[in-house]
Amino acid sequence: MQYKEYQERQQNALKYVTEEWAAIEYELLRERGLWGPPIGSHLDKFTLEMTEGPCRMRKKMVRNDMFYIHYPYIPEAETNTNSAQVGSFISRKSSQKNH
Repeated sequence: MQYKEYQERQQNALKYVTEEWAAIEYELLRERGLWGPPIGSHLDKFTLEMTEGPCRMRKKMVRNDMFYIHYPYIPEAETNTNSAQVGSFISRKSSQKNH
């Protein structure tokens, strides 16, 4: 009985330490973290975060992970620029991200 409780405590401790280490590692290696990437990629896109109130003078810039989903690369529009619609937004850099 004591051995079984010991094993359960060990498993719980291992789970706790693993979760804590994952959180610490994320904070250290994230963008603008202590050991994060020194410079961003030219494919990174940012947008204004809209969760802040109207009295704030500067909005916070956050990474826009959905940019290449909202503005996919369409190769036929690149070859024939006259046929592209005026209101369509196409990202040429998304072709680099997809390959």
